[in-house]
Amino acid sequence: MWTQLVSTLLAATLVFTPVTLIEDDNVYTHGSREERTIALTFDDGPHPTYTDRILDVLEKHNVKATFFAVGVNAENYPAPLLRAYEEGHEIGNHTYNHKSMRTMSYEDMLREVTDTAKRIYDLTDYGVNLIRPPQGAMSAQFLSLAEELGYRIVLWDVDTRDWAHEPVDKMVKNIMESTDNGDIILFHDYHPSVANTIKTLDIIIPALQEQGFRFVTVSELLS
Repeated sequence: MWTQLVSTLLAATLVFTPVTLIEDDNVYTHGSREERTIALTFDDGPHPTYTDRILDVLEKHNVKATFFAVGVNAENYPAPLLRAYEEGHEIGNHTYNHKSMRTMSYEDMLREVTDTAKRIYDLTDYGVNLIRPPQGAMSAQFLSLAEELGYRIVLWDVDTRDWAHEPVDKMVKNIMESTDNGDIILFHDYHPSVANTIKTLDIIIPALQEQGFRFVTVSELLS
């Protein structure tokens, strides 16, 4: 049994900064280009209200997604994460405090990853095997750590830029013009302009379905 950890840290607004990414066989930005499947992913949650609103849209369109949870948010707001799991969505690890995995020591990275995995397991009895480093930033040590712990590292190849507070029409245009077979699409469920994310989802999901795309979880996409 892992030791129960109690945190009083309240998650602040998370800032996203794209970085240069490391190429590795265990780093995935997309699935097979042969099938018309795509995966929606949501970072930084759970949020006490935003995550539920996103789940409502996904339920409306009968779509499953993958949520990369921040451990401290799962600690403070477990209900929406549990709802996501119970409704058939996939849960991934997004580290405990959303700090960069690029410069952190091996011991601190290990703690960030395992504390989050424990939090998710305590809540859902689910052992996570997908991880997304905050901001996509990682080091060679992080690559080794992920492999040792049996994680697949999941990035993305369609950035909606919801983190940059893009207007709905701009996000819709970007997604509709950029999405291709096997794409992993990056959204967030913990940011100030989540209303735009929700409106965008409600537009692009049926539009992409009309184009023949099928929405799956990341694990389904990579399989």
